[in-house]
Amino acid sequence: MAYPKDISIDDGTRISINSRVGTFLFEQRTLSKISLRNVARKLKIKRANIKKWEQAKGSPPCDVFFRIVSFYGEDALRSAMELDLEFQIEKYQRLIEARQSTGNEYPKRPAFIWAEHQYKKAVA
Repeated sequence: MAYPKDISIDDGTRISINSRVGTFLFEQRTLSKISLRNVARKLKIKRANIKKWEQAKGSPPCDVFFRIVSFYGEDALRSAMELDLEFQIEKYQRLIEARQSTGNEYPKRPAFIWAEHQYKKAVA
């Protein structure tokens, strides 16, 4: 996935969710070769809203995001699931980092234990 303004995920810069969702939506629409107007008409969503989301000035509600991505096809759905998984893993990594920096103990829930294990594997 290409990010706006030459931002690379490898350089350690945290990229906002809105930017990543916007870039994702724009790329999927471009790959599908569908105009902004046609997407808006078919899905009955205001064109200005879709444009705003693609420009990372906000992000769509989950159900609307799902409708848009479904419209682009199965490959887009698979890519959206991968993007969601990335968001979840990053969320847990931030929790782990916060815990390590403050020394506070968070309650260990199964998802947190799994995320901590994944993080330790990735760092090792």
